[in-house]
Amino acid sequence: MDSVDISNYSFSRDGLMKITFFSNVRDTVTDIKRRQLNESIQASLNAGVRPVQRITPDIGESYSVLNSDTNFDRNEKLSIDEMLQALTVKEYLKPMLIGFRIPFNKDARKGELIQLLKMAIQGNEQKIQQLKELYSRYVSQLRRNRQRGQRNVNSTLLISNHYKYKRSDFDGMSFKQILQSLFNQDEHLVFLYKNVLKERQIPNGRLNAIVKAKKATEGMTDEQKISYYKAESLKTNTILKANSHLVLEILFSSKNPFYINNRNYSILSFQQEARPGATPGATPGATPEFLMSTQGIATTYVIYPVDIYLVLSDKPSDKITTKDIQAASCHLSAENIRKNWHDIWWQDIQYERKHYNELSRNTLPGSRNIIGGASYKMKKHRKTKKRKH
Repeated sequence: MDSVDISNYSFSRDGLMKITFFSNVRDTVTDIKRRQLNESIQASLNAGVRPVQRITPDIGESYSVLNSDTNFDRNEKLSIDEMLQALTVKEYLKPMLIGFRIPFNKDARKGELIQLLKMAIQGNEQKIQQLKELYSRYVSQLRRNRQRGQRNVNSTLLISNHYKYKRSDFDGMSFKQILQSLFNQDEHLVFLYKNVLKERQIPNGRLNAIVKAKKATEGMTDEQKISYYKAESLKTNTILKANSHLVLEILFSSKNPFYINNRNYSILSFQQEARPGATPGATPGATPEFLMSTQGIATTYVIYPVDIYLVLSDKPSDKITTKDIQAASCHLSAENIRKNWHDIWWQDIQYERKHYNELSRNTLPGSRNIIGGASYKMKKHRKTKKRKH
């Protein structure tokens, strides 16, 4: 048995990127309460009193595939019959019949159940949409079942740390296809084989890297092995970081769609943020570079954690102008300089970002956002008296 645990080194794993995002779409009430609490804590510190709580920063949100495509697992080209044929009887077809209040024989075969559902769904747009939603959940569950380990298939992006990407590798791919290559394990493998390796070789990942490393270190001392493993990890970490930065530029390029609570925004600009503990002015995301272990993720992956700030607009993408994009980019640059100075001179005071074109976020259950001129009128329902006959 090898005395040096090779799984402790990132080259022996495949790559993931995990994104935390911040934006100018704000939960205003939460922001006010947080800043209000922070000011009281800061006042206590200034008075020499030890506060009960610590200052709370804006923790951001976990990026999910649904932020870029709310219908990621939905295939609009499939017919009603094709969707029904794919769904299982126990988990989907029978519950649908019960939900639609359609009587059926409990011993009926799948074909009979499908015929009952087709008769009820045909021409009923509401039921068709319900079927599409169920099929979307079914496909999403299939994606989860195909993944290795405990990876969250919707919030961790598959990024190779063994093969370096070029921008041209994404040429000809639709935005949805790019997303598929990042979140779907099978599509990721096809992307590596066809686009990155140009079908010259079959992609080899972590298992091949482990075999190669063990063969190269035969007869070495533990110190020599550790030195070799560290060098190999540095290579794969560099590839993962470079690939991640390229993917960020593609995912969050100006005018791309972005969804928060299913509301559609357009991206104006984005900036990768320096992670907590990084030296002011250092390369964004410099520390910590990579997570070797995290709760719920199997040891088959090494994770590159990234923080990004997004400037979003409630305008449709075709209404976004070059001037809009430039103004947002300039704001991000100025804000980055302001933060660097803050981190140098006021490290004991919580930094609060100034947001460009701040948009209010709807947080009240049952209410609707009123942004960008969209209005919501309450309908008054009159009680009508029953007419006597």
